[in-house]
Amino acid sequence: MKRGIPLLVLIILGSCGRAPRTDLVTQNKLKGARETLNTSIVLGEDWYNLSPDEDSKEGESINRLYRELDLEFGDRTQKLTSITVAVIDSGVDITHEDLKNNLWVNSGEIGLDANGHDKATNGIDDDGDGYIDDVYGWNFIGGYDQNGKIVNIGAETLEKTRIFRRLQKKIDSGSVLNEEENFLYKKFKTEIEADRKQAQEDLDAFNPALEDIVKSYTVLEPVLNKSFDLLTRTDLANLTSEDPNVINARNQIIAIFDGLGFPSVAKIKQFIEINSDALSFSLNVNFDPRAEIVKDNPDDFNDIHYGNNDVAGIENDHGTHVAGIIAAQRSNDIGIKGVASHARIMALRAIPNGDERDKDVALAIRYAADKGARIINMSFGKEYSPDRDKVQEAIEYATQKGVLMIHAAGNEAKNLNLDVNHNFPTPLKVKNSEKIQSWIEVGASSANKGPTLPAVFSNYGKDTVDIFAPGVKIESCVPGDKYAVFSGTSMASPALAGVAALLWSIKPELTALEIKNLILNNGRSYEGLWVKKPSQSGPLGQILFSELSITGKIVDAFESFKQLTRL
Repeated sequence: MKRGIPLLVLIILGSCGRAPRTDLVTQNKLKGARETLNTSIVLGEDWYNLSPDEDSKEGESINRLYRELDLEFGDRTQKLTSITVAVIDSGVDITHEDLKNNLWVNSGEIGLDANGHDKATNGIDDDGDGYIDDVYGWNFIGGYDQNGKIVNIGAETLEKTRIFRRLQKKIDSGSVLNEEENFLYKKFKTEIEADRKQAQEDLDAFNPALEDIVKSYTVLEPVLNKSFDLLTRTDLANLTSEDPNVINARNQIIAIFDGLGFPSVAKIKQFIEINSDALSFSLNVNFDPRAEIVKDNPDDFNDIHYGNNDVAGIENDHGTHVAGIIAAQRSNDIGIKGVASHARIMALRAIPNGDERDKDVALAIRYAADKGARIINMSFGKEYSPDRDKVQEAIEYATQKGVLMIHAAGNEAKNLNLDVNHNFPTPLKVKNSEKIQSWIEVGASSANKGPTLPAVFSNYGKDTVDIFAPGVKIESCVPGDKYAVFSGTSMASPALAGVAALLWSIKPELTALEIKNLILNNGRSYEGLWVKKPSQSGPLGQILFSELSITGKIVDAFESFKQLTRL
């Protein structure tokens, strides 16, 4: 505990300090480092399914396990148990070609009701759980307009923005802040003002620079076989021409790339978008979509009858990608092969473009536990958690129901060590810091053994991160029957969740703790391997890979299965 800072403040605060905004380009708007590669990718080359022994890739040995069991085309397929995995995320495209047959379905909301109407669309809470027509899950960040039409939250503020707004309203009402509240008010006021100023300065510099690139690109377009949005510095460096106008335009764009410190148009546009978002909503104290769309009391955890059944929602590429890693069909010869062929995805939309609400997270966890999910994947996290105790109660509730919870360690621009910084939610109990046992915290690893094995963006912690899993350049589903490559611990978490679902489908009588121990005890060790210490900025120091997590390992499904057969 830091001296001079009250306990309540430490509970609310996560990692102290904030990265320079120039680091934000490496971060996904929806909780983590995400990279949509602008190079051609061959569908099906989902390396996380591969193994070091057979493919020289540090994957999870999924294909090796399936070949061993002949599960995909053998008779044993019918003997596997379908495992429900709840995906608490930005939403899932339930019509995706590679996911639509692997969805959890609420049996209480299908079939015909007493009046002969389809339960899925009759507007009645047929199973009496408080959620109307929740066939595939529930959307906790949506609602209905005055005409009864479904509406959804896309963007939200950061948690610190909401805390500051609440304290400002208290001051405006004539109330006096106590010592703890005054500390938070001053801290967030300073941070928000500084971040907004920096965001505006970045936009003032980057927008004109992008316009200059556009002007120079018009000269290059006839000779470049590359669309503007896919243009990179490498493309320009390789461009030769006898036309001095072409060479001059090329050199001008290269100079702009080098001056800004970004190697592609895509990165520049992403950086501009992030800064625009900061000013428009994430750091905008006047932005409050909750009141207009959801219309609940976000501070009242007993006010649970809100939301809608649109589990896809809007801006659902992140959640769809996560779901695909877990359960994209393996035998349909299209797209990718998900890790767990018998997993069923329960879609729970609770993560906006911005910080999630503690209330939505807590209720989503409880919903998943009540509906029979064996695994909950949580590829999200935030710095501050004002209602951490309520989320903790939900986590303990799910634990009592036998649920295994899997959480992405996060992708911070600095302060990556979770031994000294929090990424909420955490498995640590509020009162005594005792750890919830049926929880796995997952860091992200790359495909190649060597200095770059841990992802440069991944959080780590010798006492807090349990294990690493593939999270760099991971190919999976995105909306509209499409596929893309993302990076992040957001990808590592479902990679592990898929392994848990696969092992559990083979031996469903095991407990959550037994599945967890099976995975952690049988991961691949890298004793003596020195790697680059994860860092978004500054020099990358050397550290033993074994010092980055509790186990010092990477998930290996095949080795876990071999041990499973001995149980």
